[in-house]
Amino acid sequence: MRVTDKIIYRAKYVVPEAGHEWIETENLRGSDATLFLTNNSPVGSDLIGRVPSFNNQTIFREFSELDPTHKAVKRFADTWGNLGPPASEAIKLPDGGIGHGSILENWKLQIDGMKKTIDAFENGSDELRANFKAVLNEHLKQYVSVHYGEHMEIIVNGVMGLVWFQFARWRDGEFLHRRCEICRSWFEVKTTGKGNSQHKRYCSGKCRMAASRLRNKEKNQ
Repeated sequence: MRVTDKIIYRAKYVVPEAGHEWIETENLRGSDATLFLTNNSPVGSDLIGRVPSFNNQTIFREFSELDPTHKAVKRFADTWGNLGPPASEAIKLPDGGIGHGSILENWKLQIDGMKKTIDAFENGSDELRANFKAVLNEHLKQYVSVHYGEHMEIIVNGVMGLVWFQFARWRDGEFLHRRCEICRSWFEVKTTGKGNSQHKRYCSGKCRMAASRLRNKEKNQ
């Protein structure tokens, strides 16, 4: 959970401590057996894990560039979470229980959708952006809910809620995203107000020190 400017950000899921695995099983519709990525926990059980952090605001960039292979998808899910319903399905678990799982094809579709949406808003025409705004709003309805009280509470459901909420925040905010010149990771910079960091070139102090060492090395050569 994160609280800022009287807004509470909350994730309605946890990343399982035991991680995920690809299992061959079938969904409850009785389809042919295929590989599903799952945490192997029955629906309704208490899952031991951690709530994903809201400090990294560029996860949707990482998601859009994810290599849609079984290995890469599992690594991403073990860090940020699996696709939540409706992008995941009810499946039969090895112990006979009912759980949730996602197929690789759905990961490919979601990754491609995010990639095209980012490109539309960064490089597309006004008409194209308007078309993709409808796509964005549909995803927000599916995966993000807003509750009003003493604080406004924004709740994301599954990793899809996390990445689409982050995209919407970036689109509506005064932020730039830039690649670190050392590690090539994405990081966010503010363009207005206090803490203006639009001239930052590195994602962290560690990379800034690495860049300084490289410059000194070049000078001494």
